[in-house]
Amino acid sequence: MFGKALKFIPFGRKGSYFGEIAADDIISQQRYNLFRFFSMAGALISLLVAAQAVDTFNVPVLGAILVFTSVAYIINYYMLNKTKNTVVAYSISIFLTFTTTHILTYYSGGLISSNMFYLGATILCCYMLLGSKAGNITTLLFIFSIAYFYILGETTDGIIQNLLVPNVADQLYMVKGIPAEIRQDFLVTGILSLFFIGVLANYLESKKNIVIERITESRDILAAKNIELEKLSIVASKTDNGVLITDKNGSIEYSNDGLTRLIGYNYKEIEGQKTWDIFNGVETDTIETERLKSSIAEGQSFTGEFRQKHKDGTYTWIGVTATPIIDDGKVSRYVFINSDINERKIAEEKMRLYTENLEKAFKELDKFAYVVSHDLKAPLRAIFNLSNWISEDYLDDMPEEGREMFERIRGRVLRMEGLIEGILAYSKIDRKDDVFIDVDLNKQLKESLDLIDVPKNFKIDIQENLPTVKGDQSKIHQVFMNILSNAIKFNDKPEGEGLVKVKCEDDGQFWKFSVEDNGPGIEPQYHEKIFVIFQTLNARDTFESTGVGLAIVKKIVDEMGGKIWLESELGKGTTFHFTMAKDPAAHRKTFLVAA
Repeated sequence: MFGKALKFIPFGRKGSYFGEIAADDIISQQRYNLFRFFSMAGALISLLVAAQAVDTFNVPVLGAILVFTSVAYIINYYMLNKTKNTVVAYSISIFLTFTTTHILTYYSGGLISSNMFYLGATILCCYMLLGSKAGNITTLLFIFSIAYFYILGETTDGIIQNLLVPNVADQLYMVKGIPAEIRQDFLVTGILSLFFIGVLANYLESKKNIVIERITESRDILAAKNIELEKLSIVASKTDNGVLITDKNGSIEYSNDGLTRLIGYNYKEIEGQKTWDIFNGVETDTIETERLKSSIAEGQSFTGEFRQKHKDGTYTWIGVTATPIIDDGKVSRYVFINSDINERKIAEEKMRLYTENLEKAFKELDKFAYVVSHDLKAPLRAIFNLSNWISEDYLDDMPEEGREMFERIRGRVLRMEGLIEGILAYSKIDRKDDVFIDVDLNKQLKESLDLIDVPKNFKIDIQENLPTVKGDQSKIHQVFMNILSNAIKFNDKPEGEGLVKVKCEDDGQFWKFSVEDNGPGIEPQYHEKIFVIFQTLNARDTFESTGVGLAIVKKIVDEMGGKIWLESELGKGTTFHFTMAKDPAAHRKTFLVAA
């Protein structure tokens, strides 16, 4: 009956504050539902008692107060939807109940009033709506209320009534006529019962919150794990890699679509099989398969490569990584990640064949070098020797024009020999095993200059205290030898005015060198050209040059991770800059040269 009556009061959750509470906030939802029920019950009870006060007991003032209280319950309920302040709304509902009970107690016998039964329910609701602190305060307030009505009944006449008794004399008797022991019993029992209800409510509220908090915490952990599981599921299903999960013995318990794309078999076709049974085919390496079995048996991780036979009969290379899952110190499962490495294996095979061909080419180049150094140089030496004999016997009898042509022939022979030597030197630069040692540049430059035909009074200005560098001594000699000899050979200044300056500075991981001359300079369009093999800027009849020297220098510098460049203007000299790594082994580059 009471539940059906509540349905007629205009309270509902649709469109209310309840819809704004987070779906996972169980405590707030629970409190709102209790507040809703408490407000409906308070409004209905207030109306019913108001009707009784007016109709039965003929007390309009009490009826008006109770009607006001009923309306206040309803207003407070709907105001929560606007204010969103649950603490205020819940406190008002408790206050309305306390006020109503307090007023009714004046008209229903005071301490022995049946309205005292409402106090226990109100205390429970207060604990549940506002928590332990507010519940404790309310319990103390209600205990003080009982004590207050006891004192009031003992010290005053006529303030406390009992509307159930018709005349005033009987009312006073009902209030004052009860023996003191019984009234004291009501007092003690009321206080102890409310105290007991408060303690139990406090305990229930605390335990309820702990349980809900633990449930909420477990739910949050589970939700987080579900999110991670969903992410992992998406990764496992959408990744191009094949994923296998097996038991501790290697029997398949799960496979994804990526594995199906790799091997052609879906999960239903390989469920329960051993992993090494699906890595099959006549081209599969049995040693690799046995190594996988051994790793699984010993509970170890595994990394390997298999020549996999696809369901359609074709073969492809897959990389396999197996990782054990450890639970309580024991292997419970294995996770296999299988990737398509076919393109890499094809590239490796191409590289292997390329390397083999390269080695063959190097051998052919060595044979070619041998032919060049012996079979080609031998006829050149013979021609040069013959020219010497002819010169000794017949040069005086030759006309002037014949002598010039004869000397030109001798020059071409020497140039040809120089070209051959240059080609051999250039081809062997990056094929020679470097021997990195400490090279004192002060001593090295002196030795290099001793091998150069330096004109008389030509000034060579070398910076003092050049560093000791680590590198291949013969290549360092070639670099300085070629740059210095060019700076001296092509200098156009009169005797005594030629000048070359050599400097060095620290440039972090490199030494930076500069060789500056006061020669004719080089036009900008030739700054790159001079490093190309066989390229020269002067007519060969003017200067005998093979065009190999600076090409050798650039190749050596590039190989050691450095760089070379020049700064020059026509008529203002030239400065060659190049860098040399302090740790040549770390910066060395390998150049593959095929014949």
